[in-house]
Amino acid sequence: MRTLHVVAVIAVIVISACADDDTPPAGGSARLAEASDAPATPSRATLPGKGGIEFYPATDLSRIGDDLAKGATTARTVGAHQNFHYVEARRVVSGVPEVHDRWTDVTLVQAGHATLLSGGRVEGGRDASAGEYRGGTIVNGDSRAIAPGDLFVIPAGVPHQFQLARGDSVRYLTIKVLRPER
Repeated sequence: MRTLHVVAVIAVIVISACADDDTPPAGGSARLAEASDAPATPSRATLPGKGGIEFYPATDLSRIGDDLAKGATTARTVGAHQNFHYVEARRVVSGVPEVHDRWTDVTLVQAGHATLLSGGRVEGGRDASAGEYRGGTIVNGDSRAIAPGDLFVIPAGVPHQFQLARGDSVRYLTIKVLRPER
């Protein structure tokens, strides 16, 4: 339960930072939407009452992680707004290096273990979509072990990659915050 309180505090901080985003989440049903790495047709869960409070019970997030373990999809968008969204993810193999031009990732590890390789530069990556680069190799990055309860923030433009040892898995919740255009 302590992890959920940390996530709630993170969400408040991120949402406060995006206070100019009055756009309600896309969708509207209580069904949670699937996505690959980007939001598809996200939906939300809300509590009745003032302020349109969004609530994602730990049991739902855990179920999403369990469902991800059964399929080929590694991530599911849980909720989305114009300037931020939340993604539940589970990895059983290492990811490829990635860089997001405008998205900052605020990530809380929920279960499992991995190594986060970040920083440095990417050699040999390719454009995956507008402002998104994947593949190649991270050169001169920093490696650090990550475990349940760890929180890290990857600023927009910073290369990063999850590396997993054989047999390991990691489940995490990422709040993706859009950096305003300069």
